[in-house]
Amino acid sequence: MKKIVIAIINLLAVALCFDIKRIYDLCQFKDGAGIGIYIFSGLIEINDKVPYDKVPLYLMVLAAVVAAVLILDIYFIKNSNK
Repeated sequence: MKKIVIAIINLLAVALCFDIKRIYDLCQFKDGAGIGIYIFSGLIEINDKVPYDKVPLYLMVLAAVVAAVLILDIYFIKNSNK
């Protein structure tokens, strides 16, 4: 059971890393007044219209979530051997 949880956490972290990269790329090529922020390849909409000056805040929060997920993953890996 623990291995399944670890695998799911790893997949979530990888998916969020790809989302951060995609959002960062969208900010580099500005088109219009803002962008829509979606995670997990569009499955969850965070905000449909974010001004470009607010996007770095969203990126920092997503990066913090990825860091938290990876810390949780490390915790599970260390305790799975016991």
